[in-house]
Amino acid sequence: MWLNRHELNSPVLNQFCQQKKFPCIKTCQNRIAKYTSLGHTHPKRATGNGQAKRELCGGNLKQLAVYCAVFPKATTDEIRAYLFNLQPANNQPPPLLHSQIICAEQLLQLSRKVGSTTCSRAYLPINLTKREMYFTWGSLLELQTQQLQI
Repeated sequence: MWLNRHELNSPVLNQFCQQKKFPCIKTCQNRIAKYTSLGHTHPKRATGNGQAKRELCGGNLKQLAVYCAVFPKATTDEIRAYLFNLQPANNQPPPLLHSQIICAEQLLQLSRKVGSTTCSRAYLPINLTKREMYFTWGSLLELQTQQLQI
């Protein structure tokens, strides 16, 4: 009966629509189209308009853990660039967000390193030489001080 669109334009239905006792004609046409395409007229469930969260998982999570272990003072941007450059060039997803990196670090129970006793200059050749001299010659200095005390 209502599937025929000509019956929707009857004067009786128009009068009911004006009195707000019947839905408007456009609403009826939309519901009929939905019923014919889907087989039901159930309303859509509101899911909100929040964005889906892309969580780090699998290999990226492992790479994040290794990178943070090797470079404990790395910034979030450095971690994002590292994880982005790991992907093949033909199938790169968009870079991860700061919040995703932070959530992954919390999942791994990692914390930011505030200070460190090792500096990058410790491995310069002159400092390596000084270190070797300190540890190898230290025993010679001890021998000299023991001989002086006797």
